[in-house]
Amino acid sequence: MLNALPMWRKNCGPHALADLRRKLQEEKSIFIIFPEGARSRDGSMKPFKHGLGMLVAETNVPVVPCGLVGAFEALPPHRKLPRPVTIKLVIGEALEFASTVNDRASWSQIAASVESCVRALVAQSRTA
Repeated sequence: MLNALPMWRKNCGPHALADLRRKLQEEKSIFIIFPEGARSRDGSMKPFKHGLGMLVAETNVPVVPCGLVGAFEALPPHRKLPRPVTIKLVIGEALEFASTVNDRASWSQIAASVESCVRALVAQSRTA
């Protein structure tokens, strides 16, 4: 129904990321990625993993930073059913990493750059 592609960190080989990267470039697919790698147990944002960088380094694929505010309050990990609370989606400007080298250091740089944008968006939405 959702056309979702879960990525399991322990069983995800380079071929899986290469296939996703190809789809982004050739099929003009849209992926919603949660680059933290796991759900937070306390509601704080975890550091982003570099897999995002592996997908977009040296490509013209735009990355649109987004943040969800209120999702933890709606459905913390210990609950089975969500609470009726407001969830706010904040959307930033698209970023591109076509000129960023496709190597491990740059993957981490891309992840840190997107993470910084998402943290700023979330912080702005909480003060607005």
